[in-house]
Amino acid sequence: MAMLLTAVIAQVWHPVGAKATTPSTDINTDIMRTDTANIGWDGDSFGVAAHSDGSFDVREYGRPDNNNRAIVVRFGIYNNYDSNGRPATPLQWTNVGGYYPALQTKFERDNCTVTITNFGDKVKAGGHSYVAIYSRVQITNHDTVSHTLDPAVSSIGNTQGAGLVPLQGGSNSVAPGTSVSHSYVIAADKMGAGDAYGWPSSSDLAAALPDDDSGFVNNLNVSRYDNAYTHMTRYWDGQLSKIASISVPDSRLTNAYKAGFIYTQMVKDGTRYNVGENDYDTVFDHDEIGIYANLLSQGYLSDLKDRLSNSLLKDVGATGLDYIDAGFKYAWPWAVYLLKTGDTATVHANFDTIASHSSADSIINKEEKSGAYQGLIVPSNSTDSNGHWLVDDQSALLGLQTYSYIARTLSSSYTDRNYGQEATAADAAYGNLLNAVNSKLNNTITSNNLNYLPCDPGIPNTTSSGTANNACGKTNNANWGAMFLFGRWNWDGSLFPGARTGPMVDKLDATYDHGFGALSGLPAHTYGGYPSTINSSGGYSTAYNAGYGEAALASTNHRSEGIYGYQFMITNTQSGPFSWWEGIPTAGYTSWTPGRHATAGTGSSPHMWGQANASHVLLDSLIAEKSDGTIIVGDGVPTEWVRPSWSTDITVSNYPISGGHRMGIKITTADTDGKRRVTLTRSGDQPSGKIVFKVPAFVNNIEAVSTGTKDDAQGTVTVDPGNASVTVTLKSASFYNSLGGLDLDGYCKSIGETGGARLTGNMKAYDWKCVTPSGQTVGLSVDDACTYAYPENPSVFSLAASDDPYSWKCYAKASGQR
Repeated sequence: MAMLLTAVIAQVWHPVGAKATTPSTDINTDIMRTDTANIGWDGDSFGVAAHSDGSFDVREYGRPDNNNRAIVVRFGIYNNYDSNGRPATPLQWTNVGGYYPALQTKFERDNCTVTITNFGDKVKAGGHSYVAIYSRVQITNHDTVSHTLDPAVSSIGNTQGAGLVPLQGGSNSVAPGTSVSHSYVIAADKMGAGDAYGWPSSSDLAAALPDDDSGFVNNLNVSRYDNAYTHMTRYWDGQLSKIASISVPDSRLTNAYKAGFIYTQMVKDGTRYNVGENDYDTVFDHDEIGIYANLLSQGYLSDLKDRLSNSLLKDVGATGLDYIDAGFKYAWPWAVYLLKTGDTATVHANFDTIASHSSADSIINKEEKSGAYQGLIVPSNSTDSNGHWLVDDQSALLGLQTYSYIARTLSSSYTDRNYGQEATAADAAYGNLLNAVNSKLNNTITSNNLNYLPCDPGIPNTTSSGTANNACGKTNNANWGAMFLFGRWNWDGSLFPGARTGPMVDKLDATYDHGFGALSGLPAHTYGGYPSTINSSGGYSTAYNAGYGEAALASTNHRSEGIYGYQFMITNTQSGPFSWWEGIPTAGYTSWTPGRHATAGTGSSPHMWGQANASHVLLDSLIAEKSDGTIIVGDGVPTEWVRPSWSTDITVSNYPISGGHRMGIKITTADTDGKRRVTLTRSGDQPSGKIVFKVPAFVNNIEAVSTGTKDDAQGTVTVDPGNASVTVTLKSASFYNSLGGLDLDGYCKSIGETGGARLTGNMKAYDWKCVTPSGQTVGLSVDDACTYAYPENPSVFSLAASDDPYSWKCYAKASGQR
């Protein structure tokens, strides 16, 4: 959805004060639990809401959208809840393998380690296609005596057909040093078939095999659970192979990027890119534009070719657009597709539709013809309240830029219409709109002595005159940054031709400074949240927290804010593994460790437009392509990553570039001869334009380069595309502040290794290990320990004197360092 919510807040499972020893079994309440993620399959109709205690809610049975009860599946082996029905026993909740949509809950009970794993797979049962949810409860006894533990599985609700089917039933008695597993399956979705066929029988479901035409070979010598798990992982790895792959020093970001792509495919219904499952289970037009643009930028090109023509802005129905800015930006994903593929034929065939939304005439028709806002875009509800919004002006500017690029590109191949004239008209409209916006902003800023860009270009954020409800002036309301994400002009617009002058450029850093400075009682790297009503204060954060940092890629002092914002989300506001509510009113420590998590949420979780924005800013922070073929590398790389360590290499592979090509990059840092050197290595296809290497740590800090041209003041190194590598020697290494020590014992326990930390081997700094509940030692990441010890400091890292195991300290970028 958009930026302000009036949806029901998902906060508690029972009314405050009500006694509860188990959570609710009412699915209409349960799917709105704060701790909510999604499992299922690519394009399923009714995703399954999963929760931190291992329970999940199957929605298609009885069609809960028609107010009929679905199925609530519970595992009573997790049996400790607080008075509000929230899990009370400490637990860990993760994606198996780091990113697969197999969610695993891990906790301790009676000196046994219990894991509950749930995932979806598309199967064929009784001749029909279903999404099956497979579950496994594994109990490992690390005690010296036997324990009896029953999974206590239950399924409550409107079961039509088999319901929950046992696949593998181990003994409830678990001997010391042994493990017992119990597996189950339930049919959860019909992949859009509706009432065309019924639900499978128990025998058909128990015998079901993956519904796959890609050549997957079933292994009939393993359980149906294990066979389905193998199929699931291979399928999603195959889908991930179609997009750019990244690896960054914070492995959580790497996994979040992968999981985000997978969730996007699961939340969509058929080919419709819906925003959510437990709410927002529909298409919103400006959300859809952003989701498509991100997927295309990632390289998901052939799969979206037909959907661009047949689905984009057509899935919202016949009632017209939800938001005016969606039409303005319609040309944007088409321009990205054209740049990456060179497929002029498909774009030419759809040009009339593109023109109907983003041509000069279409946008001029939406401009004020007289009055105080003459030449600017008419009022809209683009921030979910009516007014003249800068986000609309910026969206229109981006639309004109990308429309001009498309028309000019087609002009060299097609003569059925005057494409050159279309481009010229768009350029003129762009110039006129930019001048009108700059004039209005300059007048408002000067007359009101403002040091920021107002949301309404005609009034300060603290004023509502002329704007029915100015959310931007409300305390901790994140809409103050709306134009930095939803306007798209500052960063995405910079990748296409078009003048870039005026306060929207000059006041970019100042607006970030002002917005962050106006927040009350919130930590760094959050923008605030959304209230339940427009006239109230905001909240803690949002699913757009990383995306709000996108415009900062074009700034001077905040270029890493997109990555910092994403790290903040992972450390502080997840509602499920790599899942976030759109609005996050509050967050704090819960039974789910490590880290802080959302303690209330609005909208949907997961929220796929928020995810698209996070993925987009993360990838563009590492590598981005301009429409002229220029490749920008490292624009948003945090200074904390520019240091020598085996764990700080940055890689991108399979990145789509113009003409249907793919390239990769690797950034490494080393200290040699008393100098810090940063090397960029290119792989894959050669780009058509030059490569601009511009890490923030380079600004006024470049001593020498091995090839190419350096601009020390701007912090850029420009090399010819044929060069396979360039090394930048810095004048000085970056400075870092010590945040203090850390509790390795507590960190190990927070990740479920209840034995804490132990010094092993040679008793040096790198010989610390975590101790599992069974007494085994496993590796630990001291950087991760720092991350959770100092959750408001993104990209925090650890250093120690190698001979002193007690010298570990945590560090972050020093104040004033880019």
